[in-house]
Amino acid sequence: MAIYIALLTNLNSLYLNSNQLTYIPDSISQLTNLNELCLSGNQITYIPDSVSKLINLNKLDLRFNELSSIPDSISKLTNLNSLYLNSNQLSSIPYSIIQLTNLNELYLSGNPLDKPPIAIAVEGIYAIREYFQ
Repeated sequence: MAIYIALLTNLNSLYLNSNQLTYIPDSISQLTNLNELCLSGNQITYIPDSVSKLINLNKLDLRFNELSSIPDSISKLTNLNSLYLNSNQLSSIPYSIIQLTNLNELYLSGNPLDKPPIAIAVEGIYAIREYFQ
């Protein structure tokens, strides 16, 4: 998949849910027209910095994976409206998340969060912004 995905430069939406994927290939950065990236129900353990090059992305769905952290580079996804991170292994969310000014939906339930506390995280992005400020 990693070799050929870079050829899909005009692709707007990519749904690869429940495919037992263990990583996101760096070649994903070539899909600069991508608006939606849905990779829920896989076995992905980290988000590579190459995802931050998807500048037109407005929906990122990584529910039900094995993520243990979110990179600061996620703040470069300035057009992101919806971020689904439910049911991973996240113990913290980076401060840089508040730089996503277009983000309206942030789903974090089902994670062992400490920072921010889960009680704040489940209230959504506005509560998280207030917590970090």
